[in-house]
Amino acid sequence: MESDQPVAFEGNTYEWSQRIDIVAGRDATLELTADNASIDTATAAAISATRSDTDPSLLASQWQDAVVGLWTPTQHASGFVVDARGLIVTNQRAVGIATSAEAQFTPDIKVKATVLASDPTRDVAILWVNPSVVASLPPLPLGCSQTRPSVANGQELYTLGAQTTGQKRLTLGGVTGVGPRLLLSDLTVVRASAGGPVFTAGGLIGFTTLDDRDPDGRSNARVVRIDQGSTYLIPRSSVRSAARSC
Repeated sequence: MESDQPVAFEGNTYEWSQRIDIVAGRDATLELTADNASIDTATAAAISATRSDTDPSLLASQWQDAVVGLWTPTQHASGFVVDARGLIVTNQRAVGIATSAEAQFTPDIKVKATVLASDPTRDVAILWVNPSVVASLPPLPLGCSQTRPSVANGQELYTLGAQTTGQKRLTLGGVTGVGPRLLLSDLTVVRASAGGPVFTAGGLIGFTTLDDRDPDGRSNARVVRIDQGSTYLIPRSSVRSAARSC
């Protein structure tokens, strides 16, 4: 595995050249860190040649802790923290008719999550965990509809999902169709990763969902626009209200 181009960060450039053995039928993980990188002082040309502020690997590193695995008695899916009050957004298919789930933040930390809102029409569910659990996590910034990134056909997308092992996976793809509530994409995700956040270079735009008729394997994901989820986010005065103003 070799870097396509150096990553510029805080005055240095980082490149990787690592060997990883893949055993047939098994997942393999390679962590890219400063310890296994080739580090050099960044020049102005190197900094301008990289997109350190929009590079998917850097953004994934920044936001992966906000992505959680969600467990119900019948399935596993993903979601993401959007507020320090303990609010988590996912697709409605992730929870179905369940009134609670378990939210897995790390391989060792799993807590109860209460379903506050579940809308099959918009394919949105909002869950709540004790705020103390997310106190150290950076919630994903939703912004307002007026400032959210625009999306066009063919635009590059990437999504983060939580695997059943608790590891977070970054998947890249593109927009194949644009609708008012849903985007079509060629993001290939497993069902356990559905519900994870989707970004463009401009920021968060939505979360993944899969058709119930799809087999429980890899499928092209649709993207529920984040506006559908923010409709249900709760004002600070009450965790039981179902409205939010930008």
